[in-house]
Amino acid sequence: MSAIAWWIVPAVATLAAMAWARWAARPRRPQGVTESVEHYRRVRAAMAQTSARSRSTANRGRRRGA
Repeated sequence: MSAIAWWIVPAVATLAAMAWARWAARPRRPQGVTESVEHYRRVRAAMAQTSARSRSTANRGRRRGA
């Protein structure tokens, strides 16, 4: 009987972790049009900032006039 008790705790913990992971990974929908547009604007700004930064670091190692 004690062996069953030792298996119940990990089994319950695993089931709880699976339920939480499913809940945490659920798709979230925007509340409204303004939130969706704001999210799109933030993503574009972040992508522009990232691409500008990568261009500046890519040119740093190149020789000029070679």
